[in-house]
Amino acid sequence: MAPMHTPAPARDSALAGTMSIDAYARENQLTPREVRQQLGAGLLPFVQIRGQIRVQLDPNDTASQDRSSTSMQ
Repeated sequence: MAPMHTPAPARDSALAGTMSIDAYARENQLTPREVRQQLGAGLLPFVQIRGQIRVQLDPNDTASQDRSSTSMQ
């Protein structure tokens, strides 16, 4: 019998250590607009990966990396 759902795609290693604007906003109880304003003001570090702006997480903060990997699965 065929599976009912297709399996989730493998996580892209290029996205490791980053969060989407929406995910960052949810985790920090902000609106996506507020996050974009902080990015524009230079208050948050960001990277652009394949045309998508992503909030770069602190490499020393392993707890936030653990949260981002579980929230994006």
